[in-house]
Amino acid sequence: MTIIFESSALLARDRYSLFWDYYEVVLRRERSKEHMGLRRILQDHSQQIQQLHERVGFELQVLSEAGAQSAATLTPQELRRLTWTILYEAQFDPNGADGALLDDIVRAATHRLVLLAPHPGQGFGFDVRSLQELMAAKYLVAQEPTKLRSMLRLAAAHPHWRNTWIFAAGALYSTPLQHQHELAASVVEHVDDQTPQRLASIVPIAPRLALDLIDDGMARTLPRWRNRLIAVALRVLQEPVGPDFVPIARSILRYADAGDQQRLTVVDAIRDALDHSVTGRTTVQRLQNITHELCDELQTRPETRGIASVLPTPGKAPLEIEDGWDDFAEDLQTQPTSTTVDEEVLATAAETIQRLAVGLKFSNADTDLLRDLIAVPDIAAALEAALAPLASQHPRLVLRLRDTVLAPVYGAPIGDQLRQMVRSGQ
Repeated sequence: MTIIFESSALLARDRYSLFWDYYEVVLRRERSKEHMGLRRILQDHSQQIQQLHERVGFELQVLSEAGAQSAATLTPQELRRLTWTILYEAQFDPNGADGALLDDIVRAATHRLVLLAPHPGQGFGFDVRSLQELMAAKYLVAQEPTKLRSMLRLAAAHPHWRNTWIFAAGALYSTPLQHQHELAASVVEHVDDQTPQRLASIVPIAPRLALDLIDDGMARTLPRWRNRLIAVALRVLQEPVGPDFVPIARSILRYADAGDQQRLTVVDAIRDALDHSVTGRTTVQRLQNITHELCDELQTRPETRGIASVLPTPGKAPLEIEDGWDDFAEDLQTQPTSTTVDEEVLATAAETIQRLAVGLKFSNADTDLLRDLIAVPDIAAALEAALAPLASQHPRLVLRLRDTVLAPVYGAPIGDQLRQMVRSGQ
């Protein structure tokens, strides 16, 4: 922060711009110094130095996703190997005439910029985790658009990659290129499409992902994209109240407080939730119960407090609460599948889901069974389709699917898949 303030009186209002400003300020500061002959290296080879940071960030993000190494490092040999690859791909000759350049780039990256720091007895890594995530994001964004879209779809649900995802979206919105803005928005809008392996139409990730981007502020001055993101984000009001609801409520109220149009957008979403589902009505009531308290905390405009008083649309018929389980097992059995699925397996799945919904006699073995069933594409697709009419009536089921059954699915390592996408162009 001190370094940034020295060069500018204003701080960036989104995460990507703040951390990228830091990198650029440090680079400019070191370029202005005459020290150990590295000034020209920083000037003439800043692209290769940046690429090195990006690749190191990506590799360390992959290494740390298993949780065994919260502060992952690369050995000096691995760092040199990555530098060699970057130079070779740029058609330098790191084994011959440009061997000294390889040494200079490694020295500039680890002794002058001081972002890649030595960890005693371990190797080199980023002292600040956010810088690692920033550089991993820059590496993703450097891929061609089709490849980037696939990588962002894969990483979106993974908790370990969420900050990297937000940095990547911030990088896309930091440019004036409309196709990059469109890519970021469309990935959020469609990230839950055709993903039965995580029952995404029942337990979507898009609303929270969109809310993270709105809260970050990267699209604050881009109404076209901000409006598309908030339309997705406010679907969270159709979801059951979970442990993370208070931060979600803060984000919604902050957005509503930004202006009259934003407040009316939130009011419309609240009314829609009140009108169309039992879960939505319960969630809105929870939001309204804490609106005044959060408005005090956030020091909002008086108009924002009116959210606590929004009512259903006048004349709207009362919502009917339906159990819906009578036909569930039969619906599951009749779902179309591309291969033959054993009817007994589907019957077991139906019975297990129903016990999960009521929360009775549900064991770890049942949780493991559901994960095994969801891992079979045809069974996952059949479960998703059969559960669709029931989800809004059974908030406990949705929460238990998301927080218990699917949590390990979200956290399964994806680093090797991302690497393969880079290599293959898928």
